[in-house]
Amino acid sequence: MSQQNPYWYKISNTTPRLRNHAKLHRQEQRGMLWYVMQDQASGRYYRFTPQAYYFIGLLDGVRTVENALQHTEQVLGEDAPSQADVIRLLYQLHAADALDGKFIPDPLEADTRGRTSVKRKRMQQYLSPLAVRVPLLDPEQILVRMRPFARLIFSLPGVVIWLLVLIYGTSVAVVNFDALTDNFADRVLAAENLLIILIAFPLLKLCHEFGHGLAVTRWGGEVHEMGVMFLVFMPIPYVDASSSTAFRNRWQRAWVSSAGMYVEIFLAALAVIFWAMIEPGIVRSILFNVALIGSVTTIVFNLNPLLRFDGYYIFSDLIDIPNLGSRGNKYFQYLCQRYLLGLPDAVSPVTAKGESGWLFVYPIASFIYRIFVVSLIAMFVISKFFIIGVLLVMLSIGLLIGLPLFKLMKFLLFSDRVHSSGWRAYTGVLIISALLFVALFKAPFPLTTYAEGVVWVDEAAELTAAESGFIQTVGFSAGSQLRPGDRILGLENNELTTEMSALEARLHALNARYQAELVNDRVAAQITDEEIEHIRQRLDELVLKTGKLNLLSHTEGTLLISNVDDLPGRFLKRGEMVGFVVDPQQVRVRTLIPQSDVGHVRERIESISLLLSDNMSTELPAELIREVPAADDSLPSPALATTGGGRIALSPTAGGDKPKTLNKMFHFELGFKQPPLLPRVGQRVHVKFMHGYQPIGYQLLDKLKQLFLKEIRV
Repeated sequence: MSQQNPYWYKISNTTPRLRNHAKLHRQEQRGMLWYVMQDQASGRYYRFTPQAYYFIGLLDGVRTVENALQHTEQVLGEDAPSQADVIRLLYQLHAADALDGKFIPDPLEADTRGRTSVKRKRMQQYLSPLAVRVPLLDPEQILVRMRPFARLIFSLPGVVIWLLVLIYGTSVAVVNFDALTDNFADRVLAAENLLIILIAFPLLKLCHEFGHGLAVTRWGGEVHEMGVMFLVFMPIPYVDASSSTAFRNRWQRAWVSSAGMYVEIFLAALAVIFWAMIEPGIVRSILFNVALIGSVTTIVFNLNPLLRFDGYYIFSDLIDIPNLGSRGNKYFQYLCQRYLLGLPDAVSPVTAKGESGWLFVYPIASFIYRIFVVSLIAMFVISKFFIIGVLLVMLSIGLLIGLPLFKLMKFLLFSDRVHSSGWRAYTGVLIISALLFVALFKAPFPLTTYAEGVVWVDEAAELTAAESGFIQTVGFSAGSQLRPGDRILGLENNELTTEMSALEARLHALNARYQAELVNDRVAAQITDEEIEHIRQRLDELVLKTGKLNLLSHTEGTLLISNVDDLPGRFLKRGEMVGFVVDPQQVRVRTLIPQSDVGHVRERIESISLLLSDNMSTELPAELIREVPAADDSLPSPALATTGGGRIALSPTAGGDKPKTLNKMFHFELGFKQPPLLPRVGQRVHVKFMHGYQPIGYQLLDKLKQLFLKEIRV
């Protein structure tokens, strides 16, 4: 006989039974047998062990709870549920309105659950910073008529057709990759294309949601709710496919979760195929956007298991852990109550081998990612609608951080379980709080500023062709030490040679004619003499140009030139740069610092280290040479821009010849303490400024402040 529970007398003589709208389904998860109760009235689902299922099966409205438990203990022995388990089970069923007959719940707990259940659902529905759902219709009859079609697309022939279309569409996308990605950002963000996206996105998502509904119908489930979800103010269709939770086969449940992406990717592949066949126009633009939305956005967002979208449910079914998110949160509550507060009655949600690791890791990763996503959304809204964005930030902080802290404080101050634990619970909380405070606001943490720069030399070090010509000889190899006057390259220009030969022959003929005319016609001789002088001037110019075909070193230094073996025979245009002659001690790094970080760089620098893009394993010490006092929007090198692989955004209004940064930045010039032997001028450099140490809490607050000020353009 179970040990007498102080609350047992309240329910032992009651005669409850399950209501007709509560149905039980058998499932196997991680090798263990479970029963899932489907509440058809509320659409909620509850899991029970076989022992609990056996006990529930004895509740027929006539037998008392006491008699049902005694019979269960006779049959199951030590595996029978305890009185505390029975009380918890009956209160859970009562809160779900799944019990009928005479049943007297604990007044306080029943009242609390009854009043807060609806409020909590309503708050989650309308105050979520990610989405607000508005139910519109019951699509069950439509889906029932489409059941033959559902059986086709979710069958082996349907999957084969899907794979063939996907493979063909992928091959078309690979062949036309350059055409699909050419000027990608400008095409997507163009005003007319955004209008197409606003129309195509909801329609494609409607097909996505019908995919979920068809999958539920395919395996005998029902869908009774369809509506619109406003995701960051954008309307997106949704269906309630929760009836798949009762499916016995987990692969069927995973099919339902992935059905939306299954349909959407199929449509994207078809769109790519037809896009390649159609001439440019509005139809081709629509197909391009369907392919983009159905492939990239589906994989990036829907497949992500850290948000409560399709990827989350697929992941939960594949690892066979239902309710992964909520059970992970309960597992954290259990760990805190059991090991931090020392509550011996804390109940672990772990029910099978191997679940504890997933339940520990997932809520941490999910919480961090939710913070990241909500922050991005909030900053985007702030940049467009300041007041709404600020309210969204406050709401997000309240829901993600404030509400859990409020519940924690309420539990610590008013829970009888905490009071019964005595000093240990409060001591544990104080110790953890003190450790967190010290870790965030007292423990030193490296304070660094990261930036990108480019290897730079003075313009006088540039080796440029003074005249156009083909390279015939190369006098020195890369890395050679040069002195002023050393001949580096020898060029040849046949046009200059041919013109000089023709002018010399013309000059010889004019001299002979001048001698003859000097005797017979002095006026004609004077005209010929002027022509001779003009040709001599042109020959002098050609001789000067011919001399410039030799590229000479004007300074002393190291020759920096690439692909020396490929230079012979190459044509150089006048003014084209082929290399540098530099003093390694004069090589500099020019870097750009945004306004949010320039304060630390100006106030204190303990050390500077550089990582060259072609040698990321070796840090090179550097020193600050000078700073341009005022910020400007000039760009030292295209390699620093996002178009060149860097991190600096360019202004869309600037011309192509002189690109400008989107925001004004501060220019700093750095020098190598130990210059590299053969620096590549123009290569990207990763710069790290060390400013000492500062607690990470203050660093985070400073980053949030700078991010906020940046978004509101202060």
